[in-house]
Amino acid sequence: MNKTPLTLRHRFRTGFTPTPICIVAEQARAEDKQYCRQTLNSPTIRKLVKGFTIFELLVVSILMVIVMLITSQFWKWFSPSVTEMIAREHILCEARMAAQNLAADFGSAVGAAPFGSDGLVLCKDGGDFPSGDANWAPPDVLVYYSLVGNTLQRSDSTGAEFTVADSVSNFTVGEGPPLRITLELQCRDVTRQLVFMWSAPTP
Repeated sequence: MNKTPLTLRHRFRTGFTPTPICIVAEQARAEDKQYCRQTLNSPTIRKLVKGFTIFELLVVSILMVIVMLITSQFWKWFSPSVTEMIAREHILCEARMAAQNLAADFGSAVGAAPFGSDGLVLCKDGGDFPSGDANWAPPDVLVYYSLVGNTLQRSDSTGAEFTVADSVSNFTVGEGPPLRITLELQCRDVTRQLVFMWSAPTP
């Protein structure tokens, strides 16, 4: 059996004597209903419920297109500068690594000569009693620099081998003395040329 809540009027008819608390609660419910009606009928709520118009959506779409066009033009102007800056930094880093490795090997070399069409061989004095002359045979250590693809490779007679630099477009060794070594690096449109000169140490 369903028991429906008794309204204040029904309670009066059935002989129910309302207390002050019941009367206040009934009045509060009536005030809440009135506030809800006023809130739902307010212009702000109606506008929110109504949503956007076609004209408003069209204006927003046009503004978004304008912002995208301005951004694309700005990036078109700004992108080449960023790309060139990255390429220059890459070339400088590779040139620094190549210069440091060549300088370290040149400093202890007693002989140097072209090797193949695009290579360099250095002779480092070795053994327990270095003679100071380039014997080009053990116990001297031979160091080879060669261009493989676009990388400069270093290897020696001890079996060590590693890449000195990449983005190398040309590596040439001229006849000496003094021996002239030219290293050219290129990344995108940025190029850099390094020239090394080597002479045999004086006794």
